[in-house]
Amino acid sequence: AAANPSASAARKRSLDDDNAKEPDPAVSNKKAKMDNNNDDEDDNDKDDIDLALDMLSTSFSIFDWHSTDDDDNTKTEPDQEGKQYSLSQIPRVLSTIGDIHSYCGKYGDAVDA
Repeated sequence: AAANPSASAARKRSLDDDNAKEPDPAVSNKKAKMDNNNDDEDDNDKDDIDLALDMLSTSFSIFDWHSTDDDDNTKTEPDQEGKQYSLSQIPRVLSTIGDIHSYCGKYGDAVDA
């Protein structure tokens, strides 16, 4: 006996609909892993930004120290060259600190830098 083609098609559609309603565990696991990776990447980005700001703060302190005059004024000619170099680097360091704050959306801190 030949089966009714429309009835078998309806049953197949019914099975497909039931399968579509059940979530695929592999897909939901992938999505959870992707969400966790995004959180890890955000944490890594924040750590990288904090590290960069710390390093720039340190370099600013070093350049500032080298660019100030000593009380005894006994600097030699190479020390004067180092002072000039340090003075020329301070704007670069400060603008980079401002750029990082601007990237983070901390516009007030960016202006202060």
